[in-house]
Amino acid sequence: RVAVSYSGVMDLSYRSRSSATPAYYLGCSPQQCPSRYAYASPMHHVDRSDPPLLVVNSRNEQMTLTEATRMTARMRRRHQRHELIVLPGSRHALEYEADVRSRTFAFLRRALRPDK
Repeated sequence: RVAVSYSGVMDLSYRSRSSATPAYYLGCSPQQCPSRYAYASPMHHVDRSDPPLLVVNSRNEQMTLTEATRMTARMRRRHQRHELIVLPGSRHALEYEADVRSRTFAFLRRALRPDK
């Protein structure tokens, strides 16, 4: 009923420009099989059935802020409930979790209220 992403990969075709890992798992490069990368990327599956999503990312970390902002823009265009928290610096996921814990729980409480 709700999802939280700390430094998550949202678009494998974008991610693969700086990492060989997607090609290893998908068996080809994004140039060779772009549809496979799109199908494997969460941002290409946003629709009205999606739960509210909290996306948290640092401004200059290994998971680019571009992916996070593109994902939330897509959710906004589809009128899906979401929130984006952008943190300064380059910390990744569990390195900043304590700093966003209370905001994460607040988002979860709002999203899981029975009247919503």
